[in-house]
Amino acid sequence: MASYHLWLDWRAPGLVLARRFTDYEPGIHWSQVQMQSGTTGINTPRIYNPVKQGKDQDPTGAFTRRWVPVLAAIADHHLQEPWKAENASAVLGKAYPHPIIDHLSAARAARDQIWAVRRSGGFRQEAKGILAKHASRKPTRRNTKDTQQGARSAPDQLSLPFEN
Repeated sequence: MASYHLWLDWRAPGLVLARRFTDYEPGIHWSQVQMQSGTTGINTPRIYNPVKQGKDQDPTGAFTRRWVPVLAAIADHHLQEPWKAENASAVLGKAYPHPIIDHLSAARAARDQIWAVRRSGGFRQEAKGILAKHASRKPTRRNTKDTQQGARSAPDQLSLPFEN
């Protein structure tokens, strides 16, 4: 959301997340942040709806209520969009901020801009260059042979007999 909805440089939110994740692993984290922010140029842009994600990933609201206790007074059906709650004025602007954007309009605008770039001249060629240099999915000679002949047996060092 930070990159598409707010047009923030992917590195700043990536650093914030890196500092907060309890299972932070740089090799996974940074490539995922880049991919989710659309900076690789080879993946389909994924512009998530934060309200839908909240409802899908936290249908009971348990996670949200645990980590955002200031929303305790908000009814379950408005938990992922507290600005729609009947008592929103008691919470928003006081214990919880007002929305800074309309996430649906921001996503629509981001999608329009991103696909305009992707349709522009040179994009496809640039993406092919990135793919060839960094993420080639072409089968190697060995992979092609393995696929044709079936899986090979594991090397001896992977099948050492262990005694109990």
